[in-house]
Amino acid sequence: MVPNKFDKEAATDAWKQAKSELGVKELNLVYLTKDTDTEKKIAEYLAGQISEVLPGLTLEITTLPSNNLQDRYLSGDYDLVFGQWMPDFKDPITYLDMFESTSGLNHVNYSNSKYDALIQAAMTTDASDEEKRWSDLLEAERLLLAEDYTIAPIYQQQTALLQNKKVTGVVKHAFGSPYSFKYIRLEK
Repeated sequence: MVPNKFDKEAATDAWKQAKSELGVKELNLVYLTKDTDTEKKIAEYLAGQISEVLPGLTLEITTLPSNNLQDRYLSGDYDLVFGQWMPDFKDPITYLDMFESTSGLNHVNYSNSKYDALIQAAMTTDASDEEKRWSDLLEAERLLLAEDYTIAPIYQQQTALLQNKKVTGVVKHAFGSPYSFKYIRLEK
C-alpha cells in the first residue's frame, strides 16, 4: 500500500508551483459532497486544514442530496468530489479496475496507458502468478495514488453495532453486502 504521509513542506512547495503555473495568488475550488452529517463534517474539516496549510486555497463546500450529487458528479460539474466505494469481493482489483481508461465506473476520466496495462496484466497474463499479479496491483496503486494523484483515500468506513445475545444467525461479511439475515433466529 502507498503510505499516506503528511509533508507540509512538500505541500507548500507544490502549492507555490501551482500558483506560479496558473498565474494566481488565490484559488477557490468547488468541493462537492453529500448532505449527510458525516460528509459535511469531513468536508468542513478538510476545508479548514487545506486553508490553514495552503493559504489562498479555499474549498467552497457544496452539499447536495445523494441523487443530485450523483447527477452533478457524472456530468463532471465540480472541482473535487467526495466519493466512496464498498468492495464487491475480497481483492484489490475491486477498487483498481474502476480507474482503467475504458471502465464504465471511471467517472473521473483517469487515463494512463501504463496503469491500464498493469490492470489488464493482473486480470489476464499474470492472473495465475500470484507474485507477479500482486506486483502489478501494487504498481497500479502507486501510479493512481502517488504519481498521478487521481484520488486521495481518507478513511475506511466501519460500523459498530450491539446485538442482543438472544438474536442468533446474523451473518456478518467482511466485504460486499454487510449482513445476511437468512439464518436469523430469536432464542428464548
